[in-house]
Amino acid sequence: MNNPIGVVRTTMVALLVLWFAGSVQAQDDNFRLPRMRFATPGDYDTAAYKIAQDRAKETAGLMEAEIDPEIYIVGPTDGIVVSIFVARPVEYELEISPEGKIVIPEVGVVNLRGKTLAQAETLIVSAVRRVYKTAEVAIALNHLRTFKVTMLGAVRKPLTVEASAADRVHEIVERAGGLSFDASLRRIEILRDGSAPIPVDLYKFYTLGDKNANPTVLGGDRIMVPYAQERQSLQINGAVPRQDTLEFVPGDSLSTLFRFAGGFTPSSLLDSVEVVRFSSNSGGINRFFVDISSWRDHLFSGEALTGDFALEAGDRVYVRSVPEWLRARRVVVMGEVYYPGEYAVSRSGERLTDLVRRAGGFTDQASLEEAVLYRKQDIDVIDKEFQRLQKVPPSEMNDEELRYYRARARENRGLMSVDFKNLYAKDENDIVLRENDSIYVPPIKNYINILGRVNSPGNVVYQPGMGYEGYIALAGGYGYRADEGQTLVIKPKGEQFLAENKNYTIEPGDNILVPEESDTKFIDVFTESLTIAAQIVTIVGVVITLVRLQ
Repeated sequence: MNNPIGVVRTTMVALLVLWFAGSVQAQDDNFRLPRMRFATPGDYDTAAYKIAQDRAKETAGLMEAEIDPEIYIVGPTDGIVVSIFVARPVEYELEISPEGKIVIPEVGVVNLRGKTLAQAETLIVSAVRRVYKTAEVAIALNHLRTFKVTMLGAVRKPLTVEASAADRVHEIVERAGGLSFDASLRRIEILRDGSAPIPVDLYKFYTLGDKNANPTVLGGDRIMVPYAQERQSLQINGAVPRQDTLEFVPGDSLSTLFRFAGGFTPSSLLDSVEVVRFSSNSGGINRFFVDISSWRDHLFSGEALTGDFALEAGDRVYVRSVPEWLRARRVVVMGEVYYPGEYAVSRSGERLTDLVRRAGGFTDQASLEEAVLYRKQDIDVIDKEFQRLQKVPPSEMNDEELRYYRARARENRGLMSVDFKNLYAKDENDIVLRENDSIYVPPIKNYINILGRVNSPGNVVYQPGMGYEGYIALAGGYGYRADEGQTLVIKPKGEQFLAENKNYTIEPGDNILVPEESDTKFIDVFTESLTIAAQIVTIVGVVITLVRLQ
């Protein structure tokens, strides 16, 4: 038995094929793909936008707080409960008519159009007591009306939405789909029949939570959202929690701008706040400074602030920071001290001996001869001439450039000349520390390093009082072509002494270098010897010739 679903599916496919073939034939056999429709910016949707709309709909009509009877204006479809306390209490649940009136049984009609809830209560009580002379009367609002509000201007799409008297402008904006990317947040207006435009400043509401800048709506309101004007702006930069550029609205003051910026940071220098104002006539700028030090603890108090003044469109405000505010200055000491690690140093000029004391001093195993202090600030200095010479072959350098290049190449950059062995004996050794200085105190090396032209180069155990020849002997003696007369004793920090002069003391960690005879010296000796030999042979030949002639 055939599957009915399969039959229906096959039939539908066949019909689609016939329709497609007919449509192609109808176009004179010219096959055309449907034209692509590109979406406009307002057509795009995102999860965030959809969630925002859903939340706006879910919160529609919800109360944010108790209604203030002095502010809330009653209107059509509002539900009012009128309770009359007589011998037999009476209670009426009533609804305001589209004309703004309420009909109370046995009392009559009360016109509540344009009245606040407090005014409505007074009118209702007065009307009831004309009938019930001694009655106690109470009224309550038990149902909020809904009405239409229209969004116009720089919105995603002009739209009329449902609202209640408890809704504020920002809720209507979200319910209508939000504002366009170039909309103004600060110059929105509510157009209400019979009254002047009501200003709305959503930026002030979002930033400061000012509800007066985000009023509630009434039925028939039109919310007009203008486009932002880039040149009508204010700007604040520097030591404030939030640097910002925002629209200018007449009435903005210096304190307003600082509130929008979140106040002050602990490092804000308030005695010299700079204000730059553009001159619309000459195109120049005027600068002046203001002292607002007294504002630090009172900016958000609501008090009148000393020295506050109105700003103008285009004003720029700059807040300097206290120099070196909480800047972390640190140095590092490692190696043979009792408490190695990172230390904070003061700006007032802490010295090397102060740091050594804080680190517990040197241990018994500290090699003060090899201790070093590196200054990172000097390592990071760029030598443009050396960088240039690095790209030049040595054969193309002149004598001066070559000497400079070799000297800089051998340089131990950042190494400070400090005699740790006599650190407490000479004031010039006790240098002032700078940020990121690094100190390393290596352990004592109980050996002498023999290198160069010896038979067994390497480390030899230090023996007090032994001369350099003894150490060379322990290293197997001089090797082939050793230049014995140029043997050097090299200290850990680079000091060099000619060994045979013996104007030094060999200490642990020293190096003894036995250089090789240079090729130039060997050739010079050979050439000179050959020349002398030739001269001797010539003289001998002359003498023999003279003897024979006699």
